[in-house]
Amino acid sequence: MLVIISDLHLTDGSSGTTIDPDAFRIFRERLADLAWAASDRRINNENIYKPVDEIHLLLLGDILDVIRSTKWLDGDIRPWSGQDSRFIEKVRDITDAILQHNVTALSILRSLHEDGIRVPKVRDGHPCSVEKQRIDVHTYYMVGNHDWFFHLPGPAVDQIRESIIQALGLDNSVNEPFPYDMRESGAINKICEEHQVFARHGDLYDKSNYEASFGRDHSSLGDAVVVQLVDRFPYEVESRMKERAPEGLREIDNVRPLDLIPTWVDGLLRKSPDAKAAEEVRNIWNEVVADFLSLDFVKRHHSALKWGLRLSERMSIRKLGNIVPRTWNLVTSIISSSSLLNKLACRLGLSDDYFQYALCEEAFRNPHISYIVYGHTHRHEVVPLRAGKEVTGTEQVVYINSGTWRAVFDLARYRPKDEEFFGYHVMTYLAFFKGGERKGKAFETWSGSLEAPVLEGGPQLGAALITGQKAA
Repeated sequence: MLVIISDLHLTDGSSGTTIDPDAFRIFRERLADLAWAASDRRINNENIYKPVDEIHLLLLGDILDVIRSTKWLDGDIRPWSGQDSRFIEKVRDITDAILQHNVTALSILRSLHEDGIRVPKVRDGHPCSVEKQRIDVHTYYMVGNHDWFFHLPGPAVDQIRESIIQALGLDNSVNEPFPYDMRESGAINKICEEHQVFARHGDLYDKSNYEASFGRDHSSLGDAVVVQLVDRFPYEVESRMKERAPEGLREIDNVRPLDLIPTWVDGLLRKSPDAKAAEEVRNIWNEVVADFLSLDFVKRHHSALKWGLRLSERMSIRKLGNIVPRTWNLVTSIISSSSLLNKLACRLGLSDDYFQYALCEEAFRNPHISYIVYGHTHRHEVVPLRAGKEVTGTEQVVYINSGTWRAVFDLARYRPKDEEFFGYHVMTYLAFFKGGERKGKAFETWSGSLEAPVLEGGPQLGAALITGQKAA
């Protein structure tokens, strides 16, 4: 059995909310349920109970979020700085802080390696109601665009990787970079192919977060956006305004979609008892944007983002909050209405429909691959790419996105001008089976939501929400 999760974005606590440790407890329980269900097999047209041999857990990138830390604002070292000893030390400092801040959650993940998962023993082809047996769990780490540092070679980074391996209970080799492509690891590649899966983080197709000319061992524009805008803006507001700073600014990066960030900020400012706060925050925003656009690293990138930021300097946050969502919705609706425009957007790396990229994968034409899995987008989805058997012998191919484990703040649809947001934590995981496991089923996915706490003084987050969606 192969289980895949991604985009946990565990931080050092200096930025937005991360997933609650209870999510890891829930995941451990669900993993035991999955193992039990997978032990019910369909072999030779008969249903028998036979415990799975082992469980493979693949962490598909952006697990530890090294980018989202205000520690980058201390000193002159940035993710796009030269990779010297000071750079490595900064990465080590942030990584250690992440491991410490998430010690409870990660100890639960590590317990899978130490204790395994227990399922009923088999007796006469049926589960025993009394005795249980241990199933070993092997956990592997692949990198994405927020933890790409762990892909860097060298003894200094090996030491950082060793601390991660110990904290998470990984099966990765201490002396090898964490793989970015699954084919960089013989073990991961073998496990995925045995389950007819091709998996990658997916940032490869995001031009803001991956630069093809440099590869994954280098920084991208997205790093600068997070460090110099998403991290720095609330940091500067809190540092300068102290107790007058609006609550909740650190949650900016958890707003979905991101183009609603001006609406989120305006909603916070309107609820502030200080009438001068809005002007003060706006001035800080303009300063942060100007500094961002003046960076040589940013100047080298051609991006629509820079034009949008220049627009934000000339327009009130309220107007921007009203105009940007409507404009973006109009553009996306025009693109989605035309298959030609959609394909063009895909080739330019501008499409949010990542299944389009899966169609271009070599794995899509591989008769032994039935499932192409990406993370990165934070949007769980199951999209059939091909159904039925072709002359070549290739059967069904399905694109699946592994979603995310993090806080999300969505704008309430009723009277959106009130700028009320609802906050909840999201958790998604995928499972793939072989050898008749799960009564012959090949895959199963789960996506659930759990209400986030209300931010005092910030947008109202609504009533409790505990839901789950399953696909198989």
